[in-house]
Amino acid sequence: MKKRPVIIDVNVGIDSAMGLGLSLFEESLDIKLVTTVGGCVKLNTCLQNTLHLLDVFNKNIPVGKGAERPLIKRPIEATIEGLNGLGS
Repeated sequence: MKKRPVIIDVNVGIDSAMGLGLSLFEESLDIKLVTTVGGCVKLNTCLQNTLHLLDVFNKNIPVGKGAERPLIKRPIEATIEGLNGLGS
């Protein structure tokens, strides 16, 4: 099967962590880069969550640090996913 090269953009809170985790093991995907953006938590927290998740799954994929806040809409300061976006 030919793998599709992709870049995945996430704001790793609980839902994005699940999506990224599942994507890491999807055999049809060749993940070239993961980028992070500020979302439900601050950008640096998203970045750390992404790096931690890749480390847990032993995946060596480059990670790019993106925008600190949405470029179009106002950010929503939500704490429903905990202080670190992963339920604390």
